[in-house]
Amino acid sequence: MQGSPEGRERRRAVRRPIDGHMAIVPVVLPVQVIDISTSGVLLTADCPIHPGRGGMLCLDMNGEPFRGEIQVKRIASAASRPDSYEMGASFLSLSPEYRHILRRITQ
Repeated sequence: MQGSPEGRERRRAVRRPIDGHMAIVPVVLPVQVIDISTSGVLLTADCPIHPGRGGMLCLDMNGEPFRGEIQVKRIASAASRPDSYEMGASFLSLSPEYRHILRRITQ
């Protein structure tokens, strides 16, 4: 690794190579919520989230913070914009507080 214009190593801490260890880097992906129910949500985004993948959906719903763990079930090209994707996701877990928020806005 070249750490300076002269090619000298600039890091001072001792480094050790790590082979065969996997890591996950969570990614924040901006999405647009199209519709929502007590069981799932329809999203659009510029980047696809493939079926089976999931994450934490965080949004402000009518002035109240909302968080729910989701898993994408289906993906398709968005009808409104051909360069984006439409994804249907199910809620995997919701706290009683967030479930109550969903019930209240979907009635």
